[in-house]
Amino acid sequence: MRSRVGLVCLVVGLLAALAAAAPAAAAPRVCVYTQERNVLGGALTGHAFVQLLPDSGPDQGKRNLAWGFYPEKRALFLTGSPGLIADDAKHGWDWKLCNTATTDQYNDAAKIVADDRKTTPEYVFLKFNCTDWAYKVGKAAGMKLPPAGALGTGVYDPERVAKEMEKLWREQGGRNIPGGNAVFKNSDHKTPEGSGDLRAAAAADIDAPFGDSYTDIVREAFADPSETADAYDFSSGTAQHDDATLDRGGELHVKLTGFDGDEAITALRWGDNEADYQGRVFSHTYKEAGTYRVTGVALAKQNVQRFAIVVHVSDGGDREARVDVEIPTGAAHVDRAPRLVEGPAVAQLPA
Repeated sequence: MRSRVGLVCLVVGLLAALAAAAPAAAAPRVCVYTQERNVLGGALTGHAFVQLLPDSGPDQGKRNLAWGFYPEKRALFLTGSPGLIADDAKHGWDWKLCNTATTDQYNDAAKIVADDRKTTPEYVFLKFNCTDWAYKVGKAAGMKLPPAGALGTGVYDPERVAKEMEKLWREQGGRNIPGGNAVFKNSDHKTPEGSGDLRAAAAADIDAPFGDSYTDIVREAFADPSETADAYDFSSGTAQHDDATLDRGGELHVKLTGFDGDEAITALRWGDNEADYQGRVFSHTYKEAGTYRVTGVALAKQNVQRFAIVVHVSDGGDREARVDVEIPTGAAHVDRAPRLVEGPAVAQLPA
């Protein structure tokens, strides 16, 4: 009798263990991807995009439902361009955050992609760029996404997203965890659809619409305004302004003129490891004597302008100095045709 009872208990225990080990029922998922700057791979700036992973319907199991948001006209990316939803199934990437979703959440995200492909929103870099759009889709799917604002400006930036995803990845043990809600590092160089090499995919995107990272654009404009201008079909220029002389503790005021501040990227490096961003009037106090080289950049009116001011600080100098910097209008290059990629139809909604 005892043996029978033991056998029954054993069978019940095995069934319970198998039930516990069985995989959970499938659920639709949504992923937000980010690519970091990779000059050698053809990515002058970062980029963010999304992927839909349906668990039912005719598109069940497909991994090529990946989409990114771009300006159709590069030269208008600051002032406002018609938007373009492009196929990013083969786009290079470094990090992604994937979450399971309820059927309703997935439907909401898929509907945004479908609707925006039909009537695409306007692309305005400082207000609604690739990262804004990716977050719009991700939040519709109920995703809890990391902070995305760059350099205290509030501009959504894929480089910031990448850094935050890397933090989350390290918090989960520095490893990729299949399924569920987790961050993945692209250590095996896969494209979103699961095949191909990251470097090859990035190189193929050199002539595609650019990524849009505030951090990277500013960095590149300081380093090489001409190359930055080429990327956005802008003109470029550099200018050396008159020296300024200040007393120790004196204040330098720099005023940028000739453009709409709401439609421009501006940044100043003061020469003492301090920097300011996004303004038309900048002020800075120099507490120590010395010679400082101030450099600034402005992307405005389809022009990339880099300028420099040498500041001499010593006892007996002026308490204040003011420098006005006129940003040339510039003339845009002929706008290159965007890569219009139809790609696969948007995911079928789960039944």
